[in-house]
Amino acid sequence: MHQSIPDWVTAGQAGWLLALTVLSLAVAARRWWMAALAGGVAIAVAVPVATGPGPYRLPADPGAVQLVCTDTGPPVCLSRINAFLLDDVTPVVRPVLIRLTEATGRPWRAVDHATAPAGTPDSTDGDTVWLYLDSQSTVRGGLARPDWLRADFHTVTRPRCPVEQRREPDHRVYQLSSVAAAWLLDASHSTDPPAPVDPALERLRALPLAAQHAWFSAYLDAAARCDVPALIRLGQPQ
Repeated sequence: MHQSIPDWVTAGQAGWLLALTVLSLAVAARRWWMAALAGGVAIAVAVPVATGPGPYRLPADPGAVQLVCTDTGPPVCLSRINAFLLDDVTPVVRPVLIRLTEATGRPWRAVDHATAPAGTPDSTDGDTVWLYLDSQSTVRGGLARPDWLRADFHTVTRPRCPVEQRREPDHRVYQLSSVAAAWLLDASHSTDPPAPVDPALERLRALPLAAQHAWFSAYLDAAARCDVPALIRLGQPQ
């Protein structure tokens, strides 16, 4: 829905269908020379269409991926084709953006990943959090899964550690990333049934707000460098 199909592909598909129609009529009428000609055309046209750009190699539609952003607060930007969801997406992601901005001291924004240049990784890009909306709109309006949008912010707290074969990642690092993500998303205690709360998360929440912000900023710095010793120290009781 964010891509455009080249005119030659559309023309080729139309020509292929026309050739098949002629082929069917010719066979029904027993016009074998016409059937052979139409069959040859259908095969000739099918080759470039079948080997042309697939759905993951189609060019972006400039109008569909144009940014539509909020006017106030931390920017929330969607593609124009998803702009009808802006009023539903903003209340979900803006509180997390505000928390990020307050903790790190730099502005953050949330942007529809459909507007990203080709080859952009799924992870957080600088101070931009990519949102995925392809399965979010419902028939009657609104978001299908707001929790999926919040889950997109996990890319902010995920340690940037390379995957090494035959080596298990330190589980303490990934436990700490869960604590950082829960703090960022301000995971509520009021789940039903009540979910067990990580003692490390409780200790973090018990700190003064300025200390919480300092801890989170230190965590993001260590996670970005995959500084495992620093991450483990951050996970120890102070």
